[in-house]
Amino acid sequence: MDSLNLKLPIPARIGFIITRGQSCYWRKLKTELSSFDVAAVVSELKQRIIETRIKNIYQTSRSTILLKLHKPNEQLQLLIEAGRRFHLTGYVHEIPSKPPAFCMALRKYLRNGRIREVFQHDFERIAVVKVDTKHGEMMLIAEFFGEGNIILVGSDGRIVQALTYRKMRDRNIVRNEVFVYPPSRGKNPFKLKLEDMEELKNFGETSVVKALTRFLSIGGLYAEEILQRAGVQKATPCKALTKTQIKRVFEALSQILSKISRGTIEPAIIVDAEGEYVDVTPLRLVKYEGLKHVPFESFNEALDEFYSKTTSKQKVAVLSEKLTAEIERQERILESQRKALEKAKQQIERNRRIGDLIYMHMHELQQLMDAMKRGKEHGKTWEEIVSEIQSRKREEKKPEAFFESFDQKQLILNVSVENMSFPLKLRKTVQENAASFYARAKKAEKKLRGIMESMRKTEEAIEKLRRKSADELRETEKVKPLKAVKREWYEKFRWFRSSEGFLVL
Repeated sequence: MDSLNLKLPIPARIGFIITRGQSCYWRKLKTELSSFDVAAVVSELKQRIIETRIKNIYQTSRSTILLKLHKPNEQLQLLIEAGRRFHLTGYVHEIPSKPPAFCMALRKYLRNGRIREVFQHDFERIAVVKVDTKHGEMMLIAEFFGEGNIILVGSDGRIVQALTYRKMRDRNIVRNEVFVYPPSRGKNPFKLKLEDMEELKNFGETSVVKALTRFLSIGGLYAEEILQRAGVQKATPCKALTKTQIKRVFEALSQILSKISRGTIEPAIIVDAEGEYVDVTPLRLVKYEGLKHVPFESFNEALDEFYSKTTSKQKVAVLSEKLTAEIERQERILESQRKALEKAKQQIERNRRIGDLIYMHMHELQQLMDAMKRGKEHGKTWEEIVSEIQSRKREEKKPEAFFESFDQKQLILNVSVENMSFPLKLRKTVQENAASFYARAKKAEKKLRGIMESMRKTEEAIEKLRRKSADELRETEKVKPLKAVKREWYEKFRWFRSSEGFLVL
């Protein structure tokens, strides 16, 4: 049977093709923030959430929390998804009726707290929100590398709560232990000087694009962007870099950092020819020239729009993968049942055929069996008996011509009749041997009926899964992210509009 015929993306394959000149290449769809993204988000959040009060906290999924923030005449929502994203959101997010333990702990310590600071740690993919609470100044630390984590740290620097606890080689995320940031994987570009860039030459034969990702830990996308802006070929060996090239690389990096730190960014969602979202960036990148850019007023807004839409599509893709995997599993079961069915049919045919052959040559086969028994009664060894039979077989005499071999331990005579080889038990009569083969055929027939019934049930299960898959996927695709309705400042009072259109409180 064919598997589910739905043209839906599978999460591991979500991505897009970039075409530049005569070449084109595949790029995976954005699923996490880069260091530059975190820097741009934090820069904007400093203008939006400082001095806001944390009204409430919700955990919308295993790895996602939503902070409801309040400031005079404005309500904000800050979304943090471990290992993936961090931004203000204007969309409605489904909230579970019963908050998980992690969410309850965050509420206990952070609710009604006031956000005093938000910053990026050392240009790493780590964002820190400092909150002034009744328990003292606490830090909510969000990590966006690997699987990510969300960690609450107390005023004494010790871990109060974490989304995921783990022990690692260089640090532990364990309750009551002092929180330690992960070791820096590269230099902080904001603290970099021109002379520091000379260290790139120490990477020797390594291509400059690879060296730059390690040297600054910035990821391949921005490493290539910096080199393109600097006019340096990414495959250039580091030892071959000239002072002029190194200076241009430094200037290109500084230009990008300056735009982010000053807030003069150009946030946009990158869209392919089919209108599908492929990336979201705080700056216009040379790599994406030629693709459509949908501009936004803020990077937070761009991230919110991008992830809200792509997350919805990924839900469809994950569901598609799950349902297709189950259908394929059932189809493998069906294929196994088909093979068992064919084997049962062959067993029925073979055993019946052997039973028929035994009855057709009953007299000759009985003679052969009796001859062997008489030889043993006269004191001959089995070797002597077999030797005599083989001698007569060479002379093509019957019934010895049917003989193939003899198992002395089991007392089983193996014969070949009309090109069909089968065993005969010497302790039984010819009729009893034939009856045993007919019994096997009957048993195989019963098994055949069971297999056919199982196949029917499996085929019904597959069809049911196909219908369920189509229905669930259609329903999932229908669910579109909804924008939260913005409440006006006066809605907390009793109000109405007069017939002239005036607001009356």
